[in-house]
Amino acid sequence: MIRNCKFFLIMFFIAGCVATAFPQLVKGGEQQFRLDYSIEYRNNTQKPKTLKLEVPVVMTIEPHQKINSLEVFPKPMGYKSSDRGKVAEFRFKQIAPGQTVKCGYKCVISTRRLIWNIDADKVGKDVPAALSAFCKPEARIPVNDPAIKNIVKQVGMGEPNPYYRLWKFYDFIRNFRFQLTNQAAPVLTALSKRTVQCSDAAELLITMCRASGIPARYNGGFFLKESETILKETHAWAEIYLPGYGWVPVDPTMGRFDDSTRLSRFCEIDSPYIILWKDENNPFVVQNEDNQGNLNISDFKITVSYKALKGRSGISVNEFYPVSGNLTPVKKINTAQDIPQSVKNFYSEADRDYSSGNMKSAEEKLRAAIRTAPYFLPPYRKLVQIYQRSNRLTALKMEFKNAPDNKNDRGGKSYVLGVIDTQLGNFRDAASEFTQAYSRGAEPFIIDYNRGILYTRCKQISKALKYLSLSVKNNPSGAPAYKQFIEIMQYLEDDNSIAALCQYAVKFINTGEFQYEMARAYMGLSRTKDAVAAAEKAVALNPADGRYNAVLGWAYVESGNRSKGKQYIDKAISLGISGEQKTFLLNLLKRGK
Repeated sequence: MIRNCKFFLIMFFIAGCVATAFPQLVKGGEQQFRLDYSIEYRNNTQKPKTLKLEVPVVMTIEPHQKINSLEVFPKPMGYKSSDRGKVAEFRFKQIAPGQTVKCGYKCVISTRRLIWNIDADKVGKDVPAALSAFCKPEARIPVNDPAIKNIVKQVGMGEPNPYYRLWKFYDFIRNFRFQLTNQAAPVLTALSKRTVQCSDAAELLITMCRASGIPARYNGGFFLKESETILKETHAWAEIYLPGYGWVPVDPTMGRFDDSTRLSRFCEIDSPYIILWKDENNPFVVQNEDNQGNLNISDFKITVSYKALKGRSGISVNEFYPVSGNLTPVKKINTAQDIPQSVKNFYSEADRDYSSGNMKSAEEKLRAAIRTAPYFLPPYRKLVQIYQRSNRLTALKMEFKNAPDNKNDRGGKSYVLGVIDTQLGNFRDAASEFTQAYSRGAEPFIIDYNRGILYTRCKQISKALKYLSLSVKNNPSGAPAYKQFIEIMQYLEDDNSIAALCQYAVKFINTGEFQYEMARAYMGLSRTKDAVAAAEKAVALNPADGRYNAVLGWAYVESGNRSKGKQYIDKAISLGISGEQKTFLLNLLKRGK
């Protein structure tokens, strides 16, 4: 974590064109848990039973997890270990009717967040012969089924790059409806119903990857939710082999949300994940050795309890894009100097129409602006937003793709195609289109900003940071690039860098938004005095923003001034804030009573 903000600014914002070798794997700080796993069996029959159990046991799997201590009870008959995992073998002889037996283990385990920092251009295509088995069908992996072949072709769209193809599969499955059931559904059922639980989603992703020539295998274990201490179910995800990077975890189930988890479940394993086994749906085996009656699953009780012993910490953005040098002064660029006033008016009026919901009028004015000044890029992006809202992006793409080239657009056509393809998930095409736009004279800071969006969306973090750095360097008053930076930093839980970035941004942009983000970051760092100062500036700039008042109230309460904090919290609630923010603030006030 970065403690010196001035040093961070010097390190972070120097020219992004410095050649740097990006790290392939970035490791977060350790988190530590105590885990208790037990299995109870009660003989509810009228006859004695003899059972043999094979129970999966946690093991050290570097660099993600390390066992600090492990106590298995009772003493097992032995262990079976392989690269798939480890199981303890137990045998209980002549369990009397009504008798209960118990086995399991207690452990202390350290885990760390791992992020594979992929550069899609460096992902190979050749699969080692030793991994050919992970491209073949299995009992629950119907690789050769026509329905699978069809959906792979439909979703993959002929994408030759394995990384981008994997992203398309992941993004497809993560938009399925989630429904927790007692029994995993077959892959073809999950596909037809567009409904999954974790094991279904993992198996479907594995099937689609294998069908397209990408090695894939199953992972199972636990996900330890911060808000709970008793685990209610196991969890499953996939591991995908990318040449040049090795096996990388992908979890389409937990990636179904449109917040930062969309990124954090792709080519990453977070610290709350505990790996129990690989390449098997469930290695838990029960044998009724004496065949005295049938076993009933309701006679078994599995309990997993846990407690966090050491909290998690964020990851610095400098882990992904380390640079050196001094922060050079940047001359502010007047990007609108050759834009006719009529075009500026068209764009401003279209923006108002868009905000008020009058999409037809907004589109007409945006098209008028584009016809008059095809080199002015903002109207293109707003037009894309309109078509995205009505699910017509493909039609807009074909319109511009088929339009004749205009040498006076300075790359405008290539730019809008890049923006559209970014939204459609055609990342390789988008990157090529932005390169063409750049070479034809499009505004560099806008192209670099959009490259930052592109590489954030497909989780190539080092590239995203590189291009966002260039965008900010060339246009330090461009608020969107800072906001994209903050999205990445929030995903990395890097409050130090957010605070430092906002300190830099407010030198050029006099709005409350970056004071607000700075205050939130300071609260994450327990620097309540600094948070109060930043939040006060935010409220002064926009007193009617409920979020600004909310963070100021929060900061005041945590700094010991409860009465003033309540004043701003009450004001925030009256102005309007999210239900989640309201609940948090009301609980904060209750805690202080």
